[in-house]
Amino acid sequence: MQQKYDHVLFISMDTCRADHLGCYGHSRKTTPILSKFCEENIIFEKSFSSSVPTLPSHTTVFTSLYQGVHGAEVTLSAPMPEKLTTIAEVLKRQGHITAAFHSGAQLSEIWNVFKGFDIVNYASTQSIKETAGFYKEFIEANKDKKTFGFVHGLDMHFPHYKPGLFSDELKVDKQRVIDKINDCDHDLTGEGTKTEVCALYDDSIVFFDRHIGTIFDKLKELGIYDKTIIVIFGDHGEEFGERSRMAAHHKNLFDELIRVPFLLRIPGLEPKKIRTNVRLIDIMPTVLAAMGINEQIIMQGENLLPTILGTKSIDLPVFTEYLHRNSYAISIKTSFLQLICERESTFLRKLILRYRSIRKHASKEPSLLRRLAVMTKLLIIKSKSFTEFDTITFCDARSEERNKPRLIVARLGKYERRIVNRLLELISKQMEENKLLQQELTGGVKTTVELRGEMKKSLEELNYL
Repeated sequence: MQQKYDHVLFISMDTCRADHLGCYGHSRKTTPILSKFCEENIIFEKSFSSSVPTLPSHTTVFTSLYQGVHGAEVTLSAPMPEKLTTIAEVLKRQGHITAAFHSGAQLSEIWNVFKGFDIVNYASTQSIKETAGFYKEFIEANKDKKTFGFVHGLDMHFPHYKPGLFSDELKVDKQRVIDKINDCDHDLTGEGTKTEVCALYDDSIVFFDRHIGTIFDKLKELGIYDKTIIVIFGDHGEEFGERSRMAAHHKNLFDELIRVPFLLRIPGLEPKKIRTNVRLIDIMPTVLAAMGINEQIIMQGENLLPTILGTKSIDLPVFTEYLHRNSYAISIKTSFLQLICERESTFLRKLILRYRSIRKHASKEPSLLRRLAVMTKLLIIKSKSFTEFDTITFCDARSEERNKPRLIVARLGKYERRIVNRLLELISKQMEENKLLQQELTGGVKTTVELRGEMKKSLEELNYL
């Protein structure tokens, strides 16, 4: 690729699940601007977050390292180690002015997530409207220089919704809905509440989409749109009652939390829809490759350019981690399978297998439940890395796509046992790689910071503490 790109822009749609965007097939027209953007650029239809929630996910985007390596985690107050290299540092060495405009306390500089940025501005309104305004001022002042910008908005994050057409049609009282969810600490289901929350959420996406459009307009006005690589992504999704939680994003590694938008503009490349699995951890190596930057940096993501250009077909296994309070979960996902391991405190408690069409037949017969218990013991014996699972749950992924999640018990033959054990091996291998890299890059030392005052209050309001 010979074209010169003077500008790079990352836009983060915090708490944005892919299936609520019009460009990802949502029934509501929530993204007229981004839908047109996708027609002219690259959309990854099956893109997944590598960490949940906000801080570890963004740290992974900026470093192309898994959470098990970079260690960023809000409630343990652990900042990113100084020895790790961010994309901002790489681009700064290439002569780019680097600027981050964010709207979340969970992305505060105290966690070192903005290492390498020359300018860091926090939007007190916690909205894309303000951060987009910051960026437009920045890029106008620096249009003739090389830049790297990061723009972030919390508009889809509870309780920062932006009411609009969809909630107005339903006469939704935003404050009443927020109070109702807060009163039950997000442990809430019910179609009525879901309908109201989703209307507010979709309105917020429309609002976000509109302000992304103002950024595009500014780049075109300045004559630099065709010199700018643009990456638009969601850091994680949101639950709307799928697993008894409403407007929340904790304790879950199912698609509603990990399947996120990922859109890419590399001027000069043809529009394309990529239908195989990709991850947010792949953003940094892809952007650096597009710019012809070949620094010797440890990155765990893959360069997606060969797939975009059609010279290589990949379908990447998706490894996602979740570490929050005393809960830990890890997931490995392929095109047809997902295995989720959950742990409370020091014990791994649950193993969940989601699948498509491993076998056509399924049953809920009690005899199969007994066979499942035997299968659990076999897994414990065969996988020395995981010895504390209490249950294995099998989920029909196809029923979830119809928004009717249900649990089933599948007939377990030799094929299924091989599949499960192979996925366990992949998880073990990835965790071992993370551990070795973490030791190499940080020496195993983990520093902490103390949360107090407004920072602590803000994180408590966001349900992080």
